[in-house]
Amino acid sequence: MKQLAKKLTDEGLDKKQILIVNFEDPRFTQLDSKLLQKIYETYLESLNLEDKPYIFLDEIQEVEDWERWVRMMHELGKAKIIVSGSNAKLLSKELSTLLTGRHIDLTIFPLSFREFLFFNNIEVKEELDIISKKIEINRLLKEYFEFGSFPEVALNPEKGQILLSYFDDVVNKDLVRRYRIRKPEKLKSLAMFYLSNISSQTTFNALRKHLSISTSTVE
Repeated sequence: MKQLAKKLTDEGLDKKQILIVNFEDPRFTQLDSKLLQKIYETYLESLNLEDKPYIFLDEIQEVEDWERWVRMMHELGKAKIIVSGSNAKLLSKELSTLLTGRHIDLTIFPLSFREFLFFNNIEVKEELDIISKKIEINRLLKEYFEFGSFPEVALNPEKGQILLSYFDDVVNKDLVRRYRIRKPEKLKSLAMFYLSNISSQTTFNALRKHLSISTSTVE
C-alpha cells in the first residue's frame, strides 16, 4: 500500500489527498463501519481538499460491516478506496459477492526464487551469472526451501519468529474465528503435527491417540 501511495505522489498527487489506516493498530477499539465514517469525517475536517482523496484501508477484515461503508462511498463517488487484508475473509469469491462490480483484485504472491535472489542482491540474467555465483545461490536456495519466500521474512534475521507469528495468525484468525472452532489449542496441535510430519504417513486413529481427541474431530 505504501508503495502504491508513493507511486501516486511521485506522479504528482498531493500527499494531503492520501490517507492510510491500519486496523491492526491497538488504539482502535471499536472496529465497525461507524469508525470508518468517523475517520473519514475527521480527515476531511483537518484538510481542505479540492479533489477526491485516496483512502487506503489496511487489514480491513478486522472491521465489522466494512463492505457496506466501502460500497456506499463508492456509489456516492466521495473517495477512491483501496482495501487490503491478509485474512481468509477476503477470499476472492466472498469479496466479489460483497462488492459486486465495484472492485479490482490484486493478489500478492510470495517471492519467486529469482525475486528472492534479487532481494539478496543477486541478479540472474544469464547462465554465466549462475556459474559465477553458484555457491551463494545454492546457499540461498537452501534458505528459500527452509524458510519460504514471504517478503517480510526474506531479509529478516528473525525468520523463525516471524513464521511462527504467521502460523498463529492463520490458526487463530483464519480458522478459529472463521469456522468457530471450540478447541483452538487442539487445532493448533493438529496443524503442528502435520507440519512436523509432512513426509510421514499417519492415520486418524494415531492422531486421536497422540492428541487425545475423538476420531470424528480429527476427520
